[in-house]
Amino acid sequence: MTKKQSTLNVHEQKSWSTKAFHLILCTTGIVFGYTIFGYIQEKVFLTNYGNEGEKFNYVLPLVFFQCSVNALTAMFCSKISGNTIKKDTVPRGSYAIIAISYLIAMLTSNSALKHVPYPTQVLGKSCKPIPIMILGVLFASKHYKLKKYLYVLLIVIGVVIFSYKGSKAGSKSGFSFGYGELLLLISLTADGTTGAIQDRIRRDHYSDKWGMMFFMNLFSSIYLFIYTFYSGELMGFYAFIQKHMEALYLILSLSFASALGQCFIFKTVTEFGPLTCSIVTTIRKIISIILSVVAFGHYFSTQQAIGTIIVFGALLLDAIESKKAASSKQKRFFLFFVLFFTIIGGNIPITLKFMNRIYDILDFVNLFLIKKEYMFLLQYLNCYISQ
Repeated sequence: MTKKQSTLNVHEQKSWSTKAFHLILCTTGIVFGYTIFGYIQEKVFLTNYGNEGEKFNYVLPLVFFQCSVNALTAMFCSKISGNTIKKDTVPRGSYAIIAISYLIAMLTSNSALKHVPYPTQVLGKSCKPIPIMILGVLFASKHYKLKKYLYVLLIVIGVVIFSYKGSKAGSKSGFSFGYGELLLLISLTADGTTGAIQDRIRRDHYSDKWGMMFFMNLFSSIYLFIYTFYSGELMGFYAFIQKHMEALYLILSLSFASALGQCFIFKTVTEFGPLTCSIVTTIRKIISIILSVVAFGHYFSTQQAIGTIIVFGALLLDAIESKKAASSKQKRFFLFFVLFFTIIGGNIPITLKFMNRIYDILDFVNLFLIKKEYMFLLQYLNCYISQ
């Protein structure tokens, strides 16, 4: 009996150690890919090109490059995974429809950067729970817990604090809401629509992660190519690139960083669920805002910092609360590990020391259930470091 239990424990530990490795991989991929993506994206729009100081204004071709590289990357990943796209049972017409809202979200988000600083864009895009909740209540007759409404209210309060301009000499106090903020609002609504359709697709059909990534980006690329070709913007973009080749290098780098991040986004959603993914991406956005302020010298007042903390604090609380309701204790534990791992900068030995201290505290207060969860990963990490 003891031998059988021991064998089961070994298999269970191997299973959790594999999940831990994949979660670390996904977290690193998302944080690295999208942090680089955000930096290059901002640089594309802020750079003065040539002696004339031209600005880049070709959003449609930029997004076309992103979608094309994303589609090619998804096809490559599918091939090395056994051609999994063929197993996808989602009607192609559904992907053609969802690509429209996906495309609108990307276009408006990129266009907003011409009117608002990158930290404002990231903060605005982080308010995705608001349209999701509104659309869910109005069109899906969904009911949410009181805590969910509280977290969304905190997000709204944080955005209001961030956007409010106090009175200064010669200026009026009030809220800053212009064309850039309107574009972010449209992007948020489109994101909420995309998420709702994706949930419906996953519920009714088998959706392969590479299949969804491939077809959404493929249809988006087709739409963009047709429009940019007939509108003449493609020729304008080509002329701009001929004069400023450095812009093309930036766009290609941006597209590959986006593809890397999106691969790990789809992998995380498929293997760990959207809640885990939302926590990882929230952490990534915090890092991106800090990098943007440091690298590009954006003015960031104490008031804006407070608003940002409230928004991201509410997002993390909402995601962790949802995770508690939807997952087992073991899965929650790996969520905590991702937080520690990311905060400490991806250093596994330091993370291990940090978590060993937490285990000592758990041992002191006799929390047996959580201690058991910690043991699984601590054993795995010790094996990993000793190799």
